[in-house]
Amino acid sequence: NNAEEWLEIKLPQAIQLVSYLLSNRRNFDTMPTDFTVEGSNDGYQWTDLHNVTNRIWAVNSEAQLFHVPEPCCNASRPFFTFFRMRIPTESVDDPSFIGWRLFATDAPPPDPPSSSHQGITSIAYLGCYQR
Repeated sequence: NNAEEWLEIKLPQAIQLVSYLLSNRRNFDTMPTDFTVEGSNDGYQWTDLHNVTNRIWAVNSEAQLFHVPEPCCNASRPFFTFFRMRIPTESVDDPSFIGWRLFATDAPPPDPPSSSHQGITSIAYLGCYQR
């Protein structure tokens, strides 16, 4: 028995996530009421982007739009290639939904690090998100 379920998506290029749309199936009681959306560039180290608690799903075949909070401290939105939704099992026994659509800014993804650079190259995002 796992403490959580999760769904992971790998995109062909990095995006700045602004919002996402979740659509439920015929049984709205299988939709998670609590979940966290995270972003990553390697699929191993994750950054929390949006935490949802006590969400109410009222009707079958419902779609709800969620907005990712702006980063604090005048930071720009980070680019990520991987996105994951973590769902605690106490939120719902057997989560199911029919769609998860991601919406991004129209900013172009960052250029990859130059291969002519000597030494170690590191790309990191240091910032905070409002919760």
